Amino acid sequence: MPQKGRLKTVLTGSAMLSAEAARRTLEQWGNVLYNLFGTTETGFALMAAPEQLAAKPDSIGRPFPGVTVEIRRADGSLCGIGETGSLWLKTGWSAQSRNHDVCTGDLAKADADGDIFLQGRADDMAVCGGENVYPQDVCRMTEQHPKVRQAAVLVIEHAEYGQALALFAEAEKGLDAAALRLWLAGRLARYQMPQRIGITRELPISEAGKIDRRQLNEWLSAHCERDFLL
Repeated sequence: MPQKGRLKTVLTGSAMLSAEAARRTLEQWGNVLYNLFGTTETGFALMAAPEQLAAKPDSIGRPFPGVTVEIRRADGSLCGIGETGSLWLKTGWSAQSRNHDVCTGDLAKADADGDIFLQGRADDMAVCGGENVYPQDVCRMTEQHPKVRQAAVLVIEHAEYGQALALFAEAEKGLDAAALRLWLAGRLARYQMPQRIGITRELPISEAGKIDRRQLNEWLSAHCERDFLL
């Protein structure tokens, strides 16, 4: 493993960076991590530098000069601080976004400092019993458990609530679904609580380096019980 001072720069941007991964990287390698965000149409548009990630490890940072960022409600009006909405970008260097705003398809929110936080994809949002639930909120809270390294959430159908969440946690030995469910119950709203929880020693990763959601769905189909160990 590289030692502090020997590794100069780590760039990430192909998938959402978990807060736990950011913290571990900074702790092990020092201030080398840069989290970049952009789209095919805009190119890279935002960045969180190491100093920002040290304070806010789940942030994608702030826009580069020349980039306009807006977080909009469904009616097109601008969201307030801490309010989740659709992320829109405009850059001055991309022909595809120079003259019009680009909807990234992501949900995001901004804090009072202007730092941006992804909340997941717009088509990933669940409506559970009439309440909007953002899977990334559940992932972030789960990853705060000291024995959880990484988490992923699927939106599933539910006969009573319409939709619900299935949570997968990559965890150390000694943590089972019942214990994790109890821990989450004191930290999540009732409508945010996962209906199903799977504990695994390692989440599946696709060739693109992202969590393999197809494999997660297969795991879910293969286990009929509410909670399970993989």
